[in-house]
Amino acid sequence: METYATNTHTIAISLNDRTIYMKVTDKVNFMTYEANLDNKELCLTIELADAYRLMCNCFAGTNGHKMIASVNAGIMRVTFSALVGGYLNMNFEVILKEKIMSNDGQLTTTITRLEQKQNAMVDYMGKKHEELQQKIQEISEILDAVSNAYVCMWNGQHTIHPTTFTTINTKSFDFNFTVMDVSRIKYLYKLETLTFLFYKIANFTKWSNANVREVIIDCQNEGHLTQFDGLSNLPKLESLTVKNAPSLNPQAFTSNKYKVNKLMFQGCPIITSSLELREYCTANNIALVVS
Repeated sequence: METYATNTHTIAISLNDRTIYMKVTDKVNFMTYEANLDNKELCLTIELADAYRLMCNCFAGTNGHKMIASVNAGIMRVTFSALVGGYLNMNFEVILKEKIMSNDGQLTTTITRLEQKQNAMVDYMGKKHEELQQKIQEISEILDAVSNAYVCMWNGQHTIHPTTFTTINTKSFDFNFTVMDVSRIKYLYKLETLTFLFYKIANFTKWSNANVREVIIDCQNEGHLTQFDGLSNLPKLESLTVKNAPSLNPQAFTSNKYKVNKLMFQGCPIITSSLELREYCTANNIALVVS
């Protein structure tokens, strides 16, 4: 008996006195098909031994020889194509019937299929993990390269000054409305603490930052800051301190849900007299300091 293997099948074939025994197993579905073939079934005018050799050459993929197998309704059709002597084409096919397996055989086949799928998934996940690790490494290298880059915070309205430049990965920054553009705060991707030396806008809608955790604002007794609108632009904000904001109204804060856990107000008369804000902070476990 001779054996062969392709990407999709394993083949066993042997020559007897009057027949050729052939067994083909599907590597994907683990189904087996077999038959004993005689000259009548082969419908060939050559000797059985010559037909056997042609089949072996086709299974081996010898130059000019090939085979194609297809399955339909439990029947495998194997088509052979052979170039004999470099000039004579011979094409023929054989029919193999599905081998009925016992219950134990079916169970073994099912387990083998599951193991094959599991192994394929493990290999796939391993490759994806390697690709992800490579991407992470590439991103880390890029971040390392830009960690020393600078962001220009200049608003274009006054003479540019060295203080309008800051490293993109700074964790603490003092903002000056006179010479800086508030919309550029979003580029400081590692920012944790932000201090406004003089806040000149009514709310928080014109700027954002995905990482900042503490904001300190001094309004210097000017009435610019009046509302808390836009505070949701700071999703990780934990602590907010506001100083000298005579017009700041707590209503917008108490009508929304924020993740802030500490509020400090100094010199904010409307806030100081707000019973509603105190009740809100108590109900939402927010530490409130008013002076």
